[in-house]
Amino acid sequence: MSLYTALFATDVPHYGTTTIEAPTPAAAIEAAKMLDPADLCDDPDWGNAACARIISIKDTARRHVIAEDVALDGAFLRYGGRHAFLLCEAASALLDAVQKLTAQSHALLLAIEGESDRFEDPASRLAEAASHAEQVIAKAEGTPDQ
Repeated sequence: MSLYTALFATDVPHYGTTTIEAPTPAAAIEAAKMLDPADLCDDPDWGNAACARIISIKDTARRHVIAEDVALDGAFLRYGGRHAFLLCEAASALLDAVQKLTAQSHALLLAIEGESDRFEDPASRLAEAASHAEQVIAKAEGTPDQ
């Protein structure tokens, strides 16, 4: 039997409160943004831990990593602010739209194939865009590049 060392992590929300004195609600918000939550948040909420994951598993004898970044609860962190959040929220609908556009592009290309040389340049650009869209779809679905 071999021995392995597994490093785990989970993110536990911590809560804290403070009193802010300000002349207006907008000023109170700005003042709150200037505070460091690390100085205030000392009340852990173990019941709402998220992002449980295996950071790594190492073979103790050979000292090499056999696994890294294994999600255990389906949660993940994403940085990037509101814009990144909105993209994540829209990802499913965006993927569906790209799949439909790609399918319709292929149908249109088949319909105009051999019809006329006047469509050759726009058709080649459409084929290139459809190919790029297929690569994006494959990446979104976790399938290897084709």
